[in-house]
Amino acid sequence: MNQPKPAKLPHAFAYGGMAFFLSAEADLNGTFRPVVSRVLTPADGGIEMLPQDTEAYGSEAEALRHCEEQAVRWVREHGGDARGQGV
Repeated sequence: MNQPKPAKLPHAFAYGGMAFFLSAEADLNGTFRPVVSRVLTPADGGIEMLPQDTEAYGSEAEALRHCEEQAVRWVREHGGDARGQGV
């Protein structure tokens, strides 16, 4: 009997004063989709999902590298302070 694989915990990643959770979701066809969540300030609470990438990657490591790139790009596009509002 096939048992589902337990979900892996997301990786923590910080860049430009912002904190993110990165993970790679496995598809049924054996590819991985990058998932990036931005950790909001305590005043805002919770997390915010960044837009999902439509591209799938051949390995979990490759998807996680893309997550890092997506987080860095988000910070550069939205400033770098703790609230993402720019300076």
